[in-house]
Amino acid sequence: MRLICNSFVFFTLFLAYVGNCQLFDDFSDLDFSSNPTWAGNTSEFIVNTDSMLQLSNAGTASSSYLSTPFTYSSLDSLEWRFYLDQSFSPSSSNFSRVYLAADSANLDSVQNAYYLKFGESGSNDAIELFELVGGVSTSVCRAPDAEIAGSFEVNIRVRKDPLGNWTIERDFSALQSYTLAASGNANNLVSLSHFGWDCSYTASNSEKMFLDNVYGGPWEFDTSAPNCIALSILSDSSLLLVFDEELDSASVLNANYNLIPSAGSITPFWFDSIANQIELVFSQNFSTQAYTLNYSNMSDVSGNLVGNESKNFFFYDLEPAHIGDIIINEILYNPIGSGSDYVEIKNISDKLINLNGIALANYDDDTISNFRSFNDDFYLWPDSLAVFSKDSLQVKTDYFEHGEGNFLELNSLPSYPNDSGTVYLLFDSLLIDKVSYDDHWQFDLLSSSDGVALERIDPFSPSADENNWHSAASSIDYGSPGKENSQLFNDNTTGTDFIFLERSYLSPDNDGIEDFLPIRIQFDQAGFIFNLKIYDLAGQVLRTLEENKLAGNSEKINWDGKDELGNTVLAGNYILVLDYFDLDGNQKLEKKVVSVLIRL
Repeated sequence: MRLICNSFVFFTLFLAYVGNCQLFDDFSDLDFSSNPTWAGNTSEFIVNTDSMLQLSNAGTASSSYLSTPFTYSSLDSLEWRFYLDQSFSPSSSNFSRVYLAADSANLDSVQNAYYLKFGESGSNDAIELFELVGGVSTSVCRAPDAEIAGSFEVNIRVRKDPLGNWTIERDFSALQSYTLAASGNANNLVSLSHFGWDCSYTASNSEKMFLDNVYGGPWEFDTSAPNCIALSILSDSSLLLVFDEELDSASVLNANYNLIPSAGSITPFWFDSIANQIELVFSQNFSTQAYTLNYSNMSDVSGNLVGNESKNFFFYDLEPAHIGDIIINEILYNPIGSGSDYVEIKNISDKLINLNGIALANYDDDTISNFRSFNDDFYLWPDSLAVFSKDSLQVKTDYFEHGEGNFLELNSLPSYPNDSGTVYLLFDSLLIDKVSYDDHWQFDLLSSSDGVALERIDPFSPSADENNWHSAASSIDYGSPGKENSQLFNDNTTGTDFIFLERSYLSPDNDGIEDFLPIRIQFDQAGFIFNLKIYDLAGQVLRTLEENKLAGNSEKINWDGKDELGNTVLAGNYILVLDYFDLDGNQKLEKKVVSVLIRL
């Protein structure tokens, strides 16, 4: 808060001193006892934790006021601004007056003043400016009826010119984008001494009035160009631009707009008659791609011009899910204690998909049963996750490495047994994905699978492949709901020939760090039959990963560091051997050295 005093010293036939005190208080110091000092019923007000002056006279029906010095030799060319919140419907018993200038610090005995009144009897409550002369109030101007008939928050600006012309401007948004509400003339009072706030209330409203961001002083002129603070997609052929202040209507209609790539001609409109929001309607629909909107030459009501500005956005067609668009990505079927099962899904398509109508199910009595549908609008972006459970808070509590957002609750989940079961994912009765899991898929060295989620390793490898699932790492407490899987395959491969390794080593201790070796085989043509084996340095086969398999163009296999008997091999170097041939008899052999590490 601050009180700014400008002293003017001038000489004519004698020396005179005039002190003009500009008032500003945003209550950010959580205090109204100094700089500036507010006086009056001080025990009946507080500065709350939101840094607002608040009426605080709980359970009492009364009137309370505060005032602070505000002295100008003339009220000409001054303005007043403030924020007011009355969280109730005003009446003849519940209203407030803001004294812009009064002749006394004691607002109970004021005889001369200019004040705004907020509340009256009936249902036409309006913001009204009064001139008080010799104890008699006369209306100067009145805003439209019923604007404040209910609970309201408003930013107010009042101005007076040297001819006695007054204007009331108000803004019911948070932008301080003022629009004219009323104007009138009154010029009987010249110099007054105090600014103040007087509250009248019943017991039920004794803590429901708030004042903030008080300014009184010379007119402050806007010299800043409007700034676009938000761009929103309204539909597949319209955008909304939101600016930080009121715009000049003529300039909006005649401004320059250009979309790259083009979506046809552009027509601007006011959005819901709000003077800081522009709706742009395009003659063609957007398609799934990135766009840049360029705009210029609109201005605010003060004439400040927007230069060449631009906003980028990406548009996604809203499409229904099909097979392969959404996958099951993580499953917790055996929670700890009374915890909640969860199923995590992932959008691996380039579509924006509304999850309204998606369902989980299980397999019971030889059929897909126990459907649990999600029936709210929720939009899942490409490469994004959503987690279904009956208790999102419990899931987040149990797994500290959870993501943020996209936790969706169902009244219950289908029953998923602890030994084995099938998770079905359907969309409008279309089967999108399913996983028939088995508790044996968990890491062999775990003493228990209680509370251990199964994570999908590669989103693009088959859901039914046991080798595409792995226990979540111990380092993240065995689950990563709503967050990238700890066992996710990173496809940043290096190498030459047909074998591509993300790295040449693994550390199979289930600490979540390189527990398995991702292997990608990229063939230069289809039709190969291949074998993939792990040898020790003595030439003995320790593990056959694939045998006589008909290959596609690309294959992804993981080695978990175990031999054929399921035992983790000793630390050391091993040979990965790829042997492949086609039906024409072309045969090749490729080898890579890989290392098994034991972390101390």
